[in-house]
Amino acid sequence: MSDDNDRQTGRPVNESERREAARLHRDWLSYILLCAAFGIALGVGLAALLIRLDVSGIGTMLAHSPHEMGYKLLLAGGLASTFGMVSMGTGIMLRAMFF
Repeated sequence: MSDDNDRQTGRPVNESERREAARLHRDWLSYILLCAAFGIALGVGLAALLIRLDVSGIGTMLAHSPHEMGYKLLLAGGLASTFGMVSMGTGIMLRAMFF
């Protein structure tokens, strides 16, 4: 089977179908990137809030550490990547179910 055929039916794909598929791919990718950006911002915001409110003394521990900025970046990066991935997964699931 060549690349110009539909994978399910085996029939040739015309140019309008190809353009529609490309548009749908761009639409999905932009939506996923938006979800990821929201999750990353949420993770960084939560890290800042944890440090600022000194939850469980984490802000005080970081303030007395000789490598304060490194530990803050590790905390923010870990939360940002976790929240970003969860947000992307949730966005994919919701869009596939409802849109």
